[in-house]
Amino acid sequence: RTIRTNAFANSDNLAQISLPAGLKVLESDAFIGTALYSDEENWKNDILYIDGCVITAKTELSDTVQFEDGTKLIADNAFNGCVGITSVILPEGITSIGNNAFSGCSGLTDITMAVTINSIGDSAFSGCSSLKEVYYSGTAKQWFEISIGVQNQPLTSAAFLTGPGGEAIVVTGGYMGDIKWFFDEENNVLTLSGKGKTDEFIFGERPWEIYADLIQTVVVGSGITNVGKNAFRNLPKLSKYI
Repeated sequence: RTIRTNAFANSDNLAQISLPAGLKVLESDAFIGTALYSDEENWKNDILYIDGCVITAKTELSDTVQFEDGTKLIADNAFNGCVGITSVILPEGITSIGNNAFSGCSGLTDITMAVTINSIGDSAFSGCSSLKEVYYSGTAKQWFEISIGVQNQPLTSAAFLTGPGGEAIVVTGGYMGDIKWFFDEENNVLTLSGKGKTDEFIFGERPWEIYADLIQTVVVGSGITNVGKNAFRNLPKLSKYI
């Protein structure tokens, strides 16, 4: 379910709303100009909450950002341009991060990511040039099951750790621009997902080369428009392509 940009904009007397269960996308400025913005009770530590959803934040927000219990969604552009933010802690229960949600947060260095997150929008972390570490309590397989939109390279190229001070998670996958790949060691399945074209490969230098003798099934997502040369060459146990 989606609530679009300016859906309730300038409805001056709108002071209370119950958002629908299953809401997945909340576009920017959906409630701008309503009484929901002017009600100080909706603002917690310079962040505007409406029925468990983060709508926007004041640009002077800085240092570590933590969220209220029960937060379930971060709207598009919510923290866009908050350059003073250095750390973000996303608690369990959050399921979705909107497009451009943290775009331009150039001071952001680390994120603690909830295992409940299943969707990260386009450019959610674009321009986060200082981002170095992502702390995640789930498994590598769970991480690669998250739908991550395009233009999120600062997030996908960061170090992937079990938690603050924790060890690096062993990751049998990776990213090629906006395309991700993951090898499921339990079932010997190589999955490619995302949007766009894969790289062109030199035989023997593919990202999944060390698993070449184990791959039995290859799954290519519908967003992949072109598979590069040599991608699946000489996989001796390959029996299924989906």
